[in-house]
Amino acid sequence: MRASALLVLCCACSSGWTVATDSLDRVVLSVGDGVVIVGGGQGNGASSLVKRLRGSAWEDVAGVSGVETLWWVSPKFIVGERGTIYRVAGDALERMPPVTDATLYGTWGDWAVGGSPLGNGANDVLLKFDGEAWKQVAPPAALGVAYFKVWGRSDSDVWVVGEQGVTLHWDGAAWTRVMTPVRATLLTVSGNASEVWAVGGPPAVMVRWDGAQWVDEPLPFPASGLTGVSVTEGGDVWVVGLAGTRWRRTKGTWVDDSESPVLGDLHAVYATAGEAWAVGGNYIATDPATKRRGIVARFGQGAAPAPK
Repeated sequence: MRASALLVLCCACSSGWTVATDSLDRVVLSVGDGVVIVGGGQGNGASSLVKRLRGSAWEDVAGVSGVETLWWVSPKFIVGERGTIYRVAGDALERMPPVTDATLYGTWGDWAVGGSPLGNGANDVLLKFDGEAWKQVAPPAALGVAYFKVWGRSDSDVWVVGEQGVTLHWDGAAWTRVMTPVRATLLTVSGNASEVWAVGGPPAVMVRWDGAQWVDEPLPFPASGLTGVSVTEGGDVWVVGLAGTRWRRTKGTWVDDSESPVLGDLHAVYATAGEAWAVGGNYIATDPATKRRGIVARFGQGAAPAPK
């Protein structure tokens, strides 16, 4: 085989980050199972964003209405501004009656969490779906903080993270507060059967539940703020953050992909064996008149299709 042909073959087989888009007309705040992305215009009047990747093309998901920015997607629900909740019903979505005016930032299983970090609404928002309707659940203590994400291994092992380094744990019967060694905001939590990770900031922080306590993990590289984490069943840890931060830990070794290619602020990452998706955009800009730019990037083999 000629050297040039070998080089082409090796390049075709290698995995890396490719940018599907860095100029979507709305910010992208979450990506989940089945490669579904959600987001919105953050107050600029643009419609809520929900798109699904089917083969090599993106399609809008039926049932979406309104202009609320959507913050998180799970296999069962999508949540967002003003207490918005959609239930996933096959290939479409069913909008559910809201039970809070606060923004819902995270959902997992039959749980949803949120609050008002700007102090303009309710905090300590913890909701449970009982199979028919959503109901508010009292936290172990009213701390006046926003909860940002919820994730669990099972219905009896669920974690919530939020402002001031707060974490809550559900054992199937009751919620308890579990102290962490940090006080920075924790924005996302993810794990597998053996460990749980949470990230946040600024300042950038990363903590790991070792089965008995939260451990403050040293940052492998400099970062101003970490926003998303995804842990695969095989133990790989993927982390994203501001200024295009992209880290991955495989077999205990961290790799910094932040400069290949350079991206804007990322908000979430979703990883499976051999593939990861990262999303974000200029979601930090608070002026509704700001022209939104959404980012979708993929780690894997081949180019990522661009959503439109």
